[in-house]
Formats: sequence, structure tokens, C-alpha cells
Amino acid sequence: MKPLPDEIEGKLKSRSRMKAKVIPKGSRQIFLPLYLQDASTLRFRTEGIQMSGISDVTNDFLIYRLAEYHLVLFTLKGEAELTAEGKTYSMTPGSILFSPAHLEHCYYPREGTGNWKFLWFHLLPEPPWDFITAKQPLTGEATFQEQLFHAMEGFLTEIYPLHAMMQSDNQAPFFYIDAPVLENSMREFQMLRPADLSPTDNSRMAAAYSDLILGYLHREIRQLFHRTFESESQERMEALWKEIGNSPSADWSLEKIASKLNMSVSTLLRQIRRLYDTTPSNIILHIRLRNAARLLAETDRPIFLIAESAGYSSMSSFAAAFKNHFKCSPREYRKRCRLH
Repeated sequence: MKPLPDEIEGKLKSRSRMKAKVIPKGSRQIFLPLYLQDASTLRFRTEGIQMSGISDVTNDFLIYRLAEYHLVLFTLKGEAELTAEGKTYSMTPGSILFSPAHLEHCYYPREGTGNWKFLWFHLLPEPPWDFITAKQPLTGEATFQEQLFHAMEGFLTEIYPLHAMMQSDNQAPFFYIDAPVLENSMREFQMLRPADLSPTDNSRMAAAYSDLILGYLHREIRQLFHRTFESESQERMEALWKEIGNSPSADWSLEKIASKLNMSVSTLLRQIRRLYDTTPSNIILHIRLRNAARLLAETDRPIFLIAESAGYSSMSSFAAAFKNHFKCSPREYRKRCRLH
């Protein structure tokens, strides 16, 4: 393997400030040869994939670095952990982990869980990944990791017969300097070689597999961010409903609620419709009337004061809303509660 030019090697080192790396004996790794001059490998590079591969590592494996790229890990077998900024994130079979660029992290197999087999991708923080704004690692359930693994396996088996006749693309700083020899890795992973085909057919098949890999990768990352956003949005909303419950008489306008949730009014309406199948005003009404019902049942406070605490300046408006919700007047509700 020819050494890379000094300027390319320098760019590579600037992408990752390695602090510690342990790859113990018995570990297997195979790197997608994205340094080759082929339409399929160019497709990866134009999509911001710096490096990618499949690893099956033993218990003492460890990577500790500050990377200038996003890291994506799919766990196929075993268990592992990633630590960043004092927090530990678990990885189990069927999981995806995303660690953003410019974040110091360390990842390793969990002790006593056997070999850790995983797929990994290094994504440059530029288009098409510039929509990513996460500052902390994210984890979730992967949906298509088996399909992704088989697509990577298919890509490798198609590109392998071509690698001997191709030139390395030294204009692209994507070749991992200490990557294992591709032929040795193919043998270790027992990957089948395709039948004798023309180089054109191999290249065409490799391009098809590269499209599959990129499609599954985009889908998994977007699903992870969508699920995380939905979960965080719902948590913020639940906290806000509690705040409204503590101050039901305050002026809770749509603008005020949207501002507290850091979203536009139109986004607020869409989110609440999707999460609760109702409107913000209906939720606020329910919170206010539920608080009023509790005060009617548990205290002797005059009804007009309960109406005021629920945000009503008019007794008649409060009574009408209460009766519509509980199918009885406030006075009747209090009486029924006292009977029980």
C-alpha cells in the first residue's frame, strides 16, 4: 500500500485527534474502500461519508478521541458504552447511537458481554448532514440495521474484485491510514466473492449497494432525530401543563405557550394535534376545570373564588363551562362529592 502524500495525511489527522486506541488481538475490522476511484465510492464521498466499516471486537477494544466528524454506530451483537462529558450511553443489539462532531468521546465493549459487532460511519458536518444540530449523543432503536449490514456486505463483495485494478484517489482525504488490508479482512469475515463478472457489472452492482447503504443510513438518522424531537417536545409540553396547573388563572395565550416551548404558534398547533389530538385551548380548559373540581371537592372556598382561580371573571361563564365538562353544575358537583 503506497503511503499518502504528506498534505493528505495532515488533513486526515486534523479530522480526528486520537487520544487512545486499543484494538486487541482477535478483533476483526473491515473498512469500506472509499479511497478507490469508482462511481460507487464517489457517491459516498459526495454524501459526506468520510469513512465506514464493520467491526467485530473483543473486550479490550477502546477508542478515545475528539473527532471533527459525526459518529454513527449500529450494534449488531454484544453490548457497548460510549462516554461523553461525564455521561454514559448504552448500546445493545438493535440500537443506533449518534455522537455529534467536535465532542470528545470514548467507546468500548461492556465488560463481560462478549464480542461487540457493529457498523460505523464517520459523517462530515456539512451537506447533506447540516440539518443535524445535536450537541449531545443520541440513542434509539434501529429499524433497518440488518438490511444496512447486508447492503454493506454486498458492496464489499462487488467492489473487492475491482480494487486491484483501481487507483487510490489521493485527492480525497478519506483513507484511514491504518486500515487493515482489504483482502485479509474479506477472508476474516468470510465474505463471499461474486461470480466472475465484468468490471462494469461489478461497478454497477457496487453503485446499487451504495445507494441502498445511503438510503438506509439517511432513514435511520432522520428517524432517530424525529423520535428524539417528538419525545423532547412532549416532555416540554407535559412540564408546561404542570406549570399551567399551578397558575390556572394566568393569561395562557397561544403566543405565550408557543414562546415557552420555543416554537411558532402554527408549529404548536400541529404538534399538539399530533400528540394529543386536540387544541391548546381544550387542554387549558381541562386543566382549569379539573383544578376547580378538586377545590370544590376538597375545600369550602366560595364558588365565585374558585371560578376566579380557574381564570374566569364571570360566574355564568364558569358555570356553563363546568356543566358542559362534568354534566352538572359546580354546586351539584360539590354536593355529590360531600355525599361520598
